[in-house]
Amino acid sequence: MKWIVIGLLLLGITICAGCTSSNSPSSPLVTTPVTQVEPNLVGNWMGTFTGYIDTAGYQVFQEPMTLTIVEQSDRLFKGRVTYPLNGTMVTKDVAGALSLDGRSFKTIEYPSGFSDGIIISADEIEMIYRDTTDPSKIAIDTLTRIT
Repeated sequence: MKWIVIGLLLLGITICAGCTSSNSPSSPLVTTPVTQVEPNLVGNWMGTFTGYIDTAGYQVFQEPMTLTIVEQSDRLFKGRVTYPLNGTMVTKDVAGALSLDGRSFKTIEYPSGFSDGIIISADEIEMIYRDTTDPSKIAIDTLTRIT
């Protein structure tokens, strides 16, 4: 009987010893880095926009607006935007940053205004523009790459 108990005890110790594991630094987890290619926004974009101006109400602009991205470095880009306002074409410098998702982006215009954008396809983007200066403005810009 004594030998049966000792045998079972040894068997139990052997089984338990095989069930334990350790995460030692000598065996690190192997991960594959995910490489995401940022979309290239460099080029000329043209489109339409509709908006709301605090003092004038809802607006549908007949003349197209343009966005020219002249340079992009990784997720950052810069250029200029031109759009009609009260019968005059306005040109402003713009800088932007792509989000980590590779589909959305943010821009800032100088001296005022900013946009949240989404890349619909390689040649189509939409931006929601906001400007809090007086009179405040908001617009939906739909642009297509022309070159």
